[in-house]
Amino acid sequence: MTANILSLPYELLSSILETAATCNARDIQLYTYGLDTTTNTKGQRILRGQVAPDALRWLSTEAIRCVNGQWHDWAARYALQDLYIRRWRGSERWIQSRKLDSIHGYPSKDVVYRDPYCSLRKTVDLFTHYPALASSVRRIFFDGFYGLETCSMIFKVLHHCSELDSASLPWTTLRYGSVDDWARLLRPRANGTALSSLALLAVELKRSQITDHARQVDKKPLDSSEVDFIRLLKLKLSGSSSLMPINDDDLITISRTARLEELHITGTTAITTKGLVALGRASQDTLRVLEHSPLSDDGFKHPDASSAGDNSHLCQELINCPHLGSLAVSLPSICDNLFSNSSIEWVGDVQIRAAGICGIGSLKHSTAAQHAFANILSEVRSLMKAREEKGPKLNIEIFINHLIFEASKGLVHADLSVGELLSDGSWPLHQAPSHKGPYGQTGQYGKDEQPYSCISEAEFVEGLQKGSLPAAHHHPFPLKTLAPHLLHLLPNSLPLLRRIQFPHSSPSAHVFATFPPSAPPPSSPPSSTSNPASKTRALTSPPPPPLQFAATHVDRSRAPETECWLFSTYELHPSHHNFTSFPISASPAPIEYSLRSTPEAEEARLHVLAVLNAVACLAPPGPSPAPSDDDDDQHLPAQDTLILGTLHESLVPLLTSPLDSLPAQRVLSRSPSPSSPRPFADPRSEGILSGVGEPT
Repeated sequence: MTANILSLPYELLSSILETAATCNARDIQLYTYGLDTTTNTKGQRILRGQVAPDALRWLSTEAIRCVNGQWHDWAARYALQDLYIRRWRGSERWIQSRKLDSIHGYPSKDVVYRDPYCSLRKTVDLFTHYPALASSVRRIFFDGFYGLETCSMIFKVLHHCSELDSASLPWTTLRYGSVDDWARLLRPRANGTALSSLALLAVELKRSQITDHARQVDKKPLDSSEVDFIRLLKLKLSGSSSLMPINDDDLITISRTARLEELHITGTTAITTKGLVALGRASQDTLRVLEHSPLSDDGFKHPDASSAGDNSHLCQELINCPHLGSLAVSLPSICDNLFSNSSIEWVGDVQIRAAGICGIGSLKHSTAAQHAFANILSEVRSLMKAREEKGPKLNIEIFINHLIFEASKGLVHADLSVGELLSDGSWPLHQAPSHKGPYGQTGQYGKDEQPYSCISEAEFVEGLQKGSLPAAHHHPFPLKTLAPHLLHLLPNSLPLLRRIQFPHSSPSAHVFATFPPSAPPPSSPPSSTSNPASKTRALTSPPPPPLQFAATHVDRSRAPETECWLFSTYELHPSHHNFTSFPISASPAPIEYSLRSTPEAEEARLHVLAVLNAVACLAPPGPSPAPSDDDDDQHLPAQDTLILGTLHESLVPLLTSPLDSLPAQRVLSRSPSPSSPRPFADPRSEGILSGVGEPT
């Protein structure tokens, strides 16, 4: 008996057609090509990119659509189930040639105009005339449409998609969309289905677009009771923008009706803990997945505990979610209560980022915090063991103070270069390369962080007991916060004081000090209009002991000129005058130093290294210019070299090894004398100075 393929059950026929479409996709060109005229005037064939997945599925079902109506409907559902609509970017010029491999002629000078919103306009027209095609769309993604007119077209497309399950929209649709637009998108349809997944993606626009008054429109659809999020299961908010960003007030309004199962808030700057707590409480009984990764200029940041608004203990808020299974969250602080409940349903890899310990503070600068964190690690191991006995394996990683604790293996991943410097290379004894970076498996994010190393928890605790660097604070307004301290320490502080008083400051300039900007300034100097007798007494009386600190002004963009000015109160200490003065000559004879192991010197060394470590964490100064024929590249500073100016002789021994012999060195210049090559320090040295310069 001959079987007809049309008589097969639909499920079996669908499987056969899907296999045929997959085979057809292998014969389709997977990449797009273009011509590049930057290296060849006539043009060179280049690879532009991959064919979009939705376009590839449409091309692979072209033959299937021509068989009959049933197969045409199946092909439409298969090709349009995931729809990507992108704004066209770029420009094109025509070139006439019979063959691409041997191009004849030159490109035209006129750029071919193409409507950047053409794909969106044609989609609106297609779905308006053929609504049956729109009913095949299950997931839709819009990229590059942020204007008021384009948002209106986006909602026209969405209203035709009667079977839509997931939508990824620009964040501006939450401002430009009307109450009716959002109500129609979220309300249940006649067939009982409703939108279950919503992603709102934000990007940073040009300044002209942000300040355009025509874009400052907010129809406030969330204020209406018709906009109901009760049927939404997944909400994702990603990206940051300066144009009417999604903020805490929006999340609080959404939380009135939301009962989410998944909540993802990543890469944002306008959403704080207040909005997160509001949505978390509203979805407390249903939430299964929580991801919270705020963004700052340097990567991820930790939220402020005060932003919750009601002194909420966020550890307890997480425990109150009984069905929470997947977790990756940034918190202001953590405590052992977060891991004390063995009945929680966490599974897989759980990542928790925190800035400190609840009620105590930073891990590095408090013994109490270190003991509390040891209890946290103990609770973490107990929780993982309890979950493993019940079934699914649980692996918890804790990110705190730029450290990654892998509790399951008893390992700590971190940048240990500062610890090695403080211990003169005696710590750690055993370390291995780490596959993790400051943000976990994703590495360094292209910044200038050093590769992480891996050590055991026992050796890490040993390093904590030996001490750590003081905190280096950024002073955005140094004339108000740092200059008053420097005025009382003249004349030693004059180079740094004059540097920060310079009226023209580069955008890449930074000022760091080992005291916070909020520190009160010292007592004011006597006024010139005061009583002369009291002025004389004030001048003759011994001044109060200065605050122990170090400060620096750095501008990495000034190389090969002086990049950094450094000052330490240790310069005023009487003991530094006992150091052997070093006359610098043109001869490369090494200069001997002996570092006294006094408490004052050790404390000053920590403060100086703290501000230099803050300088090292800055973004790199950018690519160096290509050397010309007149330049001698061996005399140009490398990207990893910092040029310190007006360094006091008392600070030189603090930055070198006690057994170091520091060579003399001329000032770096672009036209050096061939007879004075640049010497380098002994590579076995543990110091951080490569030489001292000779004024020219």
